[in-house]
Amino acid sequence: MATGHHRFERWPNESYFSLEARNFIDVLRRHVAIPNAVWEPHAGAGHLARELIESGLRVLATDLHEYDPVQGAPYIGVGYNFLDQTSLPHGVRAIVMNPPFDKAEEHCERAISLLAQAEGGVVACLNRSEWGTGKRRAALVHDHPAFDLKIEIVKRPIWREKTGDPRIDQSPRHYFAWFVWRLERGLNDPKRIAWG
Repeated sequence: MATGHHRFERWPNESYFSLEARNFIDVLRRHVAIPNAVWEPHAGAGHLARELIESGLRVLATDLHEYDPVQGAPYIGVGYNFLDQTSLPHGVRAIVMNPPFDKAEEHCERAISLLAQAEGGVVACLNRSEWGTGKRRAALVHDHPAFDLKIEIVKRPIWREKTGDPRIDQSPRHYFAWFVWRLERGLNDPKRIAWG
């Protein structure tokens, strides 16, 4: 039973940066073979893109908004609305992203649609663990022929640096998971779940 409820405003531009990107990418790479050319279309300050590069992958990083990049982040192309993209950048065979929560379905659908243009495409979307359980998402997750794997991340991630203000520095409330689509997945391949 929930005994209390605090309502907090969402941060501008859904700027929940992947501060724990090294852990996120380590967990993903442990379970998924990511093709070498990756697009990170919601790069923010470059946390995920930097760790993808550190793991040995070539990365194209873009975002709709401009942020101060973290140290070691690649160049981030600004002004790219992912939902407006109709063609896959040359050579890209994977999309790895932490999309805006309020439009995650549309972003996953667009990523899957774009990667249908590539051979052996993989989409990995970081989202709340319970995200895939809604009826609205059955066609995208449970029933989608390309949906391959859910990787539960067993530690709740922190999205903002600590400020010292206890009203702002709340404990993380949600568990997250990677949702992975493999475009050349065999129809008889079992859907999987893993933990990391």
